[in-house]
Amino acid sequence: MNVSEFTRLVKEMREAQKAWFKNRLRGDLIRSKDLERRVDKALADGIVFDLDIVSSVEPGQLDLFDGARRNDGEGESA
Repeated sequence: MNVSEFTRLVKEMREAQKAWFKNRLRGDLIRSKDLERRVDKALADGIVFDLDIVSSVEPGQLDLFDGARRNDGEGESA
């Protein structure tokens, strides 16, 4: 599982947990526990770091390490 898929799974799990705590419906509890097991399995199996979540840089965004502004969206300092 890659980071993007894991993030979607965790979001889905949290939504199910919130539904359970709000409504206390058995179906919400079952879904929440199933998603928790899937998240735990993904953590045990390991997460593949994929650059699709970090390759997008907004123009004008400050570089994390040197503080220079990025103008081209490619991560090169201006």
